[in-house]
Amino acid sequence: MQTLNKSSILFFTCLFIFFSSPITEAGEIKVQGLEDGIRQGDLAFVTVKNSSKLDYLTGKLEGEKLLFQRDSESSYSTLIGIPMDKKPGEYKLFLKGEGVNDSIIRTVRFEIKKRDFNIERLSLPQKMVEPGEELLKRIRRDNVAIFKAKQIASKERFWRGEFIKPVKGKIANNFGARRILNGVDKKPHSGNDIKAGKGSEIKSPNDGRITYLDDTYYGGNTVIIDHGQGLSTLYMHLSKILVNHGDSVKKGETIGLVGSTGRSTGPHLHWGAYFDGFKVDPASLLVLDIDSPNSYGGIASNKKGYEDSDRLGGNE
Repeated sequence: MQTLNKSSILFFTCLFIFFSSPITEAGEIKVQGLEDGIRQGDLAFVTVKNSSKLDYLTGKLEGEKLLFQRDSESSYSTLIGIPMDKKPGEYKLFLKGEGVNDSIIRTVRFEIKKRDFNIERLSLPQKMVEPGEELLKRIRRDNVAIFKAKQIASKERFWRGEFIKPVKGKIANNFGARRILNGVDKKPHSGNDIKAGKGSEIKSPNDGRITYLDDTYYGGNTVIIDHGQGLSTLYMHLSKILVNHGDSVKKGETIGLVGSTGRSTGPHLHWGAYFDGFKVDPASLLVLDIDSPNSYGGIASNKKGYEDSDRLGGNE
Protein backbone atom coordinates (compact mmCIF):
# COMPACT_ATOMS: atom_id res chain seq x y z
CA MET A 1 0.00 0.00 0.00
CA GLN A 2 1.33 3.41 -1.02
CA THR A 3 2.12 5.72 1.87
CA LEU A 4 0.91 9.34 1.64
CA ASN A 5 3.62 11.93 2.07
CA LYS A 6 3.16 15.16 4.07
CA SER A 7 2.35 17.20 0.94
CA SER A 8 -0.47 14.83 -0.04
CA ILE A 9 -1.93 14.87 3.44
CA LEU A 10 -1.92 18.70 3.47
CA PHE A 11 -3.60 18.81 0.04
CA PHE A 12 -6.45 16.46 1.01
CA THR A 13 -6.91 18.27 4.33
CA CYS A 14 -7.39 21.59 2.49
CA LEU A 15 -9.91 19.97 0.11
CA PHE A 16 -11.88 18.60 3.04
CA ILE A 17 -12.03 22.00 4.77
CA PHE A 18 -13.05 23.74 1.52
CA PHE A 19 -15.94 21.41 0.67
CA SER A 20 -17.20 20.99 4.24
CA SER A 21 -17.26 24.75 5.01
CA PRO A 22 -20.20 26.94 3.93
CA ILE A 23 -19.41 29.17 0.96
CA THR A 24 -20.40 32.79 1.59
CA GLU A 25 -22.22 34.23 -1.38
CA ALA A 26 -22.50 37.93 -2.10
CA GLY A 27 -25.74 39.37 -0.76
CA GLU A 28 -28.41 40.64 -3.09
CA ILE A 29 -28.59 44.42 -3.06
CA LYS A 30 -31.71 46.40 -3.96
CA VAL A 31 -31.75 50.19 -4.53
CA GLN A 32 -35.11 51.97 -4.54
CA GLY A 33 -36.12 55.57 -5.16
CA LEU A 34 -34.20 56.29 -8.36
CA GLU A 35 -36.13 54.12 -10.82
CA ASP A 36 -37.82 57.05 -12.54
CA GLY A 37 -34.96 59.50 -12.13
CA ILE A 38 -35.04 62.90 -10.40
CA ARG A 39 -36.07 66.23 -11.89
CA GLN A 40 -33.93 69.33 -11.66
CA GLY A 41 -34.56 70.97 -8.28
CA ASP A 42 -36.23 67.93 -6.69
CA LEU A 43 -35.41 65.66 -3.76
CA ALA A 44 -35.50 61.86 -3.67
CA PHE A 45 -35.49 59.41 -0.76
CA VAL A 46 -33.28 56.44 -1.60
CA THR A 47 -33.28 53.10 0.22
CA VAL A 48 -30.51 50.51 -0.14
CA LYS A 49 -31.30 46.99 1.08
CA ASN A 50 -28.94 44.03 1.21
CA SER A 51 -29.88 40.38 1.79
CA SER A 52 -27.31 40.12 4.58
CA LYS A 53 -26.16 42.32 7.45
CA LEU A 54 -24.08 45.40 6.65
CA ASP A 55 -21.93 47.15 9.24
CA TYR A 56 -21.75 50.33 7.19
CA LEU A 57 -22.76 51.83 3.84
CA THR A 58 -21.28 54.85 2.11
CA GLY A 59 -22.20 56.56 -1.11
CA LYS A 60 -20.95 59.29 -3.42
CA LEU A 61 -22.64 61.34 -6.11
CA GLU A 62 -20.52 63.64 -8.25
CA GLY A 63 -17.75 63.32 -5.69
CA GLU A 64 -20.00 64.44 -2.81
CA LYS A 65 -20.50 62.06 0.10
CA LEU A 66 -24.08 61.06 0.90
CA LEU A 67 -25.31 60.78 4.49
CA PHE A 68 -26.78 57.27 4.76
CA GLN A 69 -28.71 56.38 7.90
CA ARG A 70 -28.94 52.80 9.14
CA ASP A 71 -32.58 51.71 9.34
CA SER A 72 -31.97 48.02 10.10
CA GLU A 73 -29.13 45.49 9.96
CA SER A 74 -29.44 45.27 6.19
CA SER A 75 -31.11 48.55 5.19
CA TYR A 76 -29.83 52.12 4.81
CA SER A 77 -31.45 55.27 3.45
CA THR A 78 -30.56 58.80 2.43
CA LEU A 79 -31.88 61.95 0.79
CA ILE A 80 -30.56 63.09 -2.58
CA GLY A 81 -31.12 66.66 -3.76
CA ILE A 82 -30.58 67.99 -7.28
CA PRO A 83 -29.79 71.69 -7.92
CA MET A 84 -32.28 73.41 -10.22
CA ASP A 85 -29.53 74.21 -12.74
CA LYS A 86 -27.96 70.72 -12.81
CA LYS A 87 -27.43 69.55 -16.38
CA PRO A 88 -29.94 66.82 -17.36
CA GLY A 89 -28.58 63.42 -18.31
CA GLU A 90 -27.34 60.13 -16.86
CA TYR A 91 -25.47 60.16 -13.55
CA LYS A 92 -23.82 57.54 -11.36
CA LEU A 93 -24.33 56.85 -7.68
CA PHE A 94 -21.43 54.89 -6.15
CA LEU A 95 -22.19 52.61 -3.19
CA LYS A 96 -19.81 50.72 -0.91
CA GLY A 97 -20.78 48.56 2.04
CA GLU A 98 -19.15 46.05 4.36
CA GLY A 99 -20.47 43.32 6.64
CA VAL A 100 -19.14 40.26 8.49
CA ASN A 101 -20.12 37.90 5.68
CA ASP A 102 -20.49 40.26 2.77
CA SER A 103 -19.18 43.34 1.03
CA ILE A 104 -20.75 45.32 -1.79
CA ILE A 105 -19.55 47.76 -4.39
CA ARG A 106 -22.24 48.98 -6.72
CA THR A 107 -22.68 51.70 -9.33
CA VAL A 108 -26.29 52.82 -9.78
CA ARG A 109 -27.13 54.76 -12.93
CA PHE A 110 -30.06 57.16 -12.88
CA GLU A 111 -31.39 60.09 -14.86
CA ILE A 112 -31.61 63.74 -13.92
CA LYS A 113 -34.62 65.02 -15.87
CA LYS A 114 -35.03 68.41 -17.45
CA ARG A 115 -37.64 70.64 -15.89
CA ASP A 116 -39.48 73.58 -17.43
CA PHE A 117 -39.79 76.44 -14.97
CA ASN A 118 -42.57 79.02 -15.11
CA ILE A 119 -42.33 82.77 -15.73
CA GLU A 120 -43.78 85.24 -13.21
CA ARG A 121 -44.44 88.93 -13.92
CA LEU A 122 -45.05 91.07 -10.83
CA SER A 123 -45.57 94.76 -10.14
CA LEU A 124 -44.14 96.01 -6.85
CA PRO A 125 -43.27 99.36 -5.26
CA GLN A 126 -40.05 100.50 -6.91
CA LYS A 127 -38.13 100.63 -3.61
CA MET A 128 -38.75 96.89 -3.21
CA VAL A 129 -37.17 96.23 -6.61
CA GLU A 130 -34.33 98.78 -6.53
CA PRO A 131 -33.59 99.63 -2.88
CA GLY A 132 -31.19 102.43 -2.00
CA GLU A 133 -27.66 102.00 -0.63
CA GLU A 134 -28.70 101.95 3.04
CA LEU A 135 -31.28 99.25 2.39
CA LEU A 136 -28.75 97.30 0.34
CA LYS A 137 -26.49 97.16 3.40
CA ARG A 138 -29.33 95.62 5.39
CA ILE A 139 -30.15 93.20 2.59
CA ARG A 140 -26.52 92.05 2.44
CA ARG A 141 -26.51 91.44 6.20
CA ASP A 142 -29.75 89.47 5.90
CA ASN A 143 -28.35 87.38 3.06
CA VAL A 144 -25.15 86.56 4.94
CA ALA A 145 -27.06 85.53 8.08
CA ILE A 146 -29.48 83.33 6.12
CA PHE A 147 -26.63 81.78 4.13
CA LYS A 148 -24.85 80.83 7.35
CA ALA A 149 -28.06 79.35 8.79
CA LYS A 150 -28.54 77.19 5.67
CA GLN A 151 -25.09 75.68 6.20
CA ILE A 152 -25.96 74.50 9.71
CA ALA A 153 -28.06 71.50 8.58
CA SER A 154 -26.96 68.57 10.74
CA LYS A 155 -25.67 65.20 9.58
CA GLU A 156 -27.94 63.48 12.07
CA ARG A 157 -31.48 62.88 10.83
CA PHE A 158 -34.17 64.60 12.90
CA TRP A 159 -37.12 64.20 10.52
CA ARG A 160 -39.44 61.20 10.80
CA GLY A 161 -41.73 59.74 8.16
CA GLU A 162 -43.68 61.64 5.54
CA PHE A 163 -43.53 65.43 5.37
CA ILE A 164 -46.72 67.47 5.68
CA LYS A 165 -47.72 70.75 4.06
CA PRO A 166 -46.93 73.61 6.48
CA VAL A 167 -50.17 75.54 5.93
CA LYS A 168 -53.60 74.88 4.45
CA GLY A 169 -53.82 76.35 0.97
CA LYS A 170 -52.90 75.84 -2.66
CA ILE A 171 -49.24 75.66 -3.61
CA ALA A 172 -48.43 78.05 -6.46
CA ASN A 173 -45.90 75.69 -8.10
CA ASN A 174 -43.58 78.65 -8.70
CA PHE A 175 -40.30 77.20 -7.46
CA GLY A 176 -37.54 78.19 -9.87
CA ALA A 177 -39.84 80.54 -11.77
CA ARG A 178 -38.10 83.25 -13.75
CA ARG A 179 -39.18 86.47 -12.05
CA ILE A 180 -39.75 89.71 -13.92
CA LEU A 181 -40.34 92.51 -11.41
CA ASN A 182 -41.58 95.79 -12.86
CA GLY A 183 -40.25 94.64 -16.22
CA VAL A 184 -36.77 93.77 -14.89
CA ASP A 185 -35.36 90.21 -14.89
CA LYS A 186 -34.47 88.97 -11.39
CA LYS A 187 -33.18 85.75 -9.88
CA PRO A 188 -35.43 82.66 -10.12
CA HIS A 189 -37.90 82.23 -7.29
CA SER A 190 -36.19 80.21 -4.56
CA GLY A 191 -39.23 78.56 -2.99
CA ASN A 192 -42.91 77.78 -3.40
CA ASP A 193 -45.67 80.17 -2.34
CA ILE A 194 -48.75 78.89 -0.53
CA LYS A 195 -51.83 81.09 -0.60
CA ALA A 196 -53.39 81.32 2.85
CA GLY A 197 -55.35 83.80 4.93
CA LYS A 198 -53.60 86.17 7.31
CA GLY A 199 -53.19 84.56 10.72
CA SER A 200 -53.34 80.98 9.42
CA GLU A 201 -51.21 78.64 11.49
CA ILE A 202 -47.91 77.50 9.96
CA LYS A 203 -46.90 73.98 11.00
CA SER A 204 -43.47 72.41 10.98
CA PRO A 205 -43.58 69.84 8.13
CA ASN A 206 -41.43 67.45 10.17
CA ASP A 207 -39.24 67.21 13.25
CA GLY A 208 -36.29 69.57 13.51
CA ARG A 209 -34.79 72.46 15.39
CA ILE A 210 -34.92 76.23 14.88
CA THR A 211 -31.62 77.61 13.60
CA TYR A 212 -32.67 81.10 12.45
CA LEU A 213 -35.36 83.71 13.03
CA ASP A 214 -35.33 87.41 12.21
CA ASP A 215 -37.18 90.26 10.52
CA THR A 216 -35.53 90.53 7.07
CA TYR A 217 -36.07 93.16 4.38
CA TYR A 218 -37.30 90.87 1.61
CA GLY A 219 -38.67 87.98 3.66
CA GLY A 220 -40.16 89.88 6.58
CA ASN A 221 -40.45 87.65 9.64
CA THR A 222 -38.38 84.61 8.69
CA VAL A 223 -37.76 81.18 10.27
CA ILE A 224 -35.40 78.35 9.29
CA ILE A 225 -35.71 74.75 10.56
CA ASP A 226 -32.84 72.24 10.47
CA HIS A 227 -34.33 68.78 9.79
CA GLY A 228 -30.98 67.02 9.69
CA GLN A 229 -29.30 64.88 7.03
CA GLY A 230 -28.40 68.05 5.12
CA LEU A 231 -31.99 69.34 4.87
CA SER A 232 -33.39 72.65 6.11
CA THR A 233 -36.65 74.48 5.37
CA LEU A 234 -37.39 78.22 5.34
CA TYR A 235 -40.56 80.27 6.04
CA MET A 236 -41.05 83.93 5.11
CA HIS A 237 -43.58 86.79 5.41
CA LEU A 238 -44.90 85.61 8.79
CA SER A 239 -47.15 88.01 10.72
CA LYS A 240 -45.92 86.45 13.96
CA ILE A 241 -43.15 84.02 14.96
CA LEU A 242 -44.13 81.57 17.72
CA VAL A 243 -40.82 79.75 18.31
CA ASN A 244 -37.40 80.69 19.67
CA HIS A 245 -33.91 80.13 18.33
CA GLY A 246 -32.65 76.65 19.30
CA ASP A 247 -36.12 75.21 19.95
CA SER A 248 -36.78 71.59 18.98
CA VAL A 249 -40.03 71.26 17.04
CA LYS A 250 -42.18 68.27 16.19
CA LYS A 251 -44.06 67.56 12.98
CA GLY A 252 -47.33 69.53 13.04
CA GLU A 253 -46.18 71.96 15.73
CA THR A 254 -47.14 75.61 15.06
CA ILE A 255 -44.10 77.80 14.37
CA GLY A 256 -45.85 81.03 13.33
CA LEU A 257 -48.75 82.73 11.57
CA VAL A 258 -49.20 83.68 7.91
CA GLY A 259 -48.71 87.35 7.09
CA SER A 260 -47.51 89.76 4.42
CA THR A 261 -44.32 91.17 5.93
CA GLY A 262 -41.29 92.02 3.79
CA ARG A 263 -41.57 92.10 -0.01
CA SER A 264 -45.06 90.71 -0.41
CA THR A 265 -48.17 91.60 -2.40
CA GLY A 266 -50.57 89.95 0.06
CA PRO A 267 -50.88 87.29 2.78
CA HIS A 268 -49.13 84.05 1.84
CA LEU A 269 -46.33 81.76 2.98
CA HIS A 270 -43.05 81.59 1.11
CA TRP A 271 -41.82 78.05 1.76
CA GLY A 272 -38.25 77.21 0.84
CA ALA A 273 -36.00 74.17 1.20
CA TYR A 274 -32.24 73.72 1.06
CA PHE A 275 -30.18 70.56 0.72
CA ASP A 276 -26.49 70.85 1.55
CA GLY A 277 -27.00 74.61 1.23
CA PHE A 278 -28.46 74.76 -2.29
CA LYS A 279 -32.08 75.44 -3.22
CA VAL A 280 -34.48 72.55 -3.81
CA ASP A 281 -38.24 72.48 -4.28
CA PRO A 282 -39.97 72.03 -0.88
CA ALA A 283 -43.03 70.59 -2.61
CA SER A 284 -40.99 67.55 -3.62
CA LEU A 285 -40.80 66.67 0.09
CA LEU A 286 -44.53 65.98 0.04
CA VAL A 287 -44.27 63.11 -2.41
CA LEU A 288 -41.42 61.20 -0.81
CA ASP A 289 -43.24 57.93 -0.11
CA ILE A 290 -41.49 56.99 3.11
CA ASP A 291 -43.15 53.76 4.20
CA SER A 292 -41.93 52.94 7.70
CA PRO A 293 -43.71 52.45 11.04
CA ASN A 294 -40.79 54.15 12.79
CA SER A 295 -40.50 56.78 10.08
CA TYR A 296 -36.79 56.13 9.78
CA GLY A 297 -36.60 53.73 6.87
CA GLY A 298 -38.52 51.56 4.49
CA ILE A 299 -39.16 51.51 0.80
CA ALA A 300 -39.46 54.92 -0.78
CA SER A 301 -39.83 56.52 -4.15
CA ASN A 302 -40.76 59.82 -5.74
CA LYS A 303 -42.40 58.38 -8.83
CA LYS A 304 -45.49 60.55 -9.00
CA GLY A 305 -45.16 64.15 -10.12
CA TYR A 306 -46.08 66.44 -7.28
CA GLU A 307 -48.43 68.52 -9.45
CA ASP A 308 -50.82 65.55 -9.22
CA SER A 309 -50.38 64.82 -5.54
CA ASP A 310 -53.39 64.96 -3.25
CA ARG A 311 -51.13 66.38 -0.55
CA LEU A 312 -50.68 69.51 -2.64
CA GLY A 313 -54.30 70.25 -3.33
CA GLY A 314 -56.39 73.29 -2.46
CA ASN A 315 -57.75 74.21 0.92
CA GLU A 316 -57.97 71.22 3.19
